Amino acid sequence: MRSRLLFIALCAAVAACAQSSDQLSLQDRSREEQGLQDRLRTWERAMNAKSTDSLAGLYYQGPEVTVARPSGNRTRGWQQEGQAQADFVGRTANINLAVQSPTIDVITSRFGLTTFGYTADVTDTMGVRTLYAGQGTGVWTKEPGDDSWKLWALQLSQNAPEAAAPARRRR
Repeated sequence: MRSRLLFIALCAAVAACAQSSDQLSLQDRSREEQGLQDRLRTWERAMNAKSTDSLAGLYYQGPEVTVARPSGNRTRGWQQEGQAQADFVGRTANINLAVQSPTIDVITSRFGLTTFGYTADVTDTMGVRTLYAGQGTGVWTKEPGDDSWKLWALQLSQNAPEAAAPARRRR
């Protein structure tokens, strides 16, 4: 929760610092939102395909990129994140990730925010199957001279397990 608030605060600060020349018309905002939604879906497909090459093209590849996972593991910088992705793909036999109810916000022409629910059905190379459900937040950026949205920060959290229903008393 605290990290999510930090993401939102970061995005609010970026929006506050945006120059008037960075404001988008309604038509441009709509086009950028569609482009950002397409990038989120491309990320979902690349995860399901376990394609580290495709994933690499979706991330900002500088030292600032950061990813926080439900396990608590965090990466900082593209070198760490690229290695974490390669490790995940190496130990994963199958993944079925589904992004649910995404919200797409284009804050400026260079910064966007996505929030979404997700479910993941992951089978590792030992045949162990694990089901996940949670929330995701992505901060996206466009580098000067590159019109593609890239993930700059990503946080995936896991929902708390549902409480077991109380046992019924026999009468």
